[in-house]
Amino acid sequence: MQLNAAPFGPRRGHTTVVFKNKLWVIGGYSDDNQLLNDVWSSNDGINWNLAVANAAFPARRSHALTTNGKRMWLTAGTKNNNFEYYNDAWYSTDGVNWIEANVNNPFPERQQHASVFYDKKLWVIAGYALVNGNSSDYFSDVWSLE
Repeated sequence: MQLNAAPFGPRRGHTTVVFKNKLWVIGGYSDDNQLLNDVWSSNDGINWNLAVANAAFPARRSHALTTNGKRMWLTAGTKNNNFEYYNDAWYSTDGVNWIEANVNNPFPERQQHASVFYDKKLWVIAGYALVNGNSSDYFSDVWSLE
């Protein structure tokens, strides 16, 4: 089975996750160079529903998304085309309502990182943030948030 034109349209830099037996597509960069903060879900990968057109988190691309089974967790990403990044964390239990997590010791701003939920903690791993224009812009750090 193949779906040639999903209703969420062409995009890149988005994230996907399986949460509560649904596929989720969140944010990214549209084919007309707009950053997105929309949230879509599907039970079968063919029929998609718009959960929210403008989620509470700011539009972004190259962010990470994971789940602990109870919540989806969205972290960091690119703010704009001026090499500015986020270092925030947001969570949702339903894909519609998003709450910013209170991070006491924030990780450095980044994009293209990984995030996972393990041992009752949200982990943010590595990534990239153009600062100096060289290899030192790549992170090799690991952060955990409780």
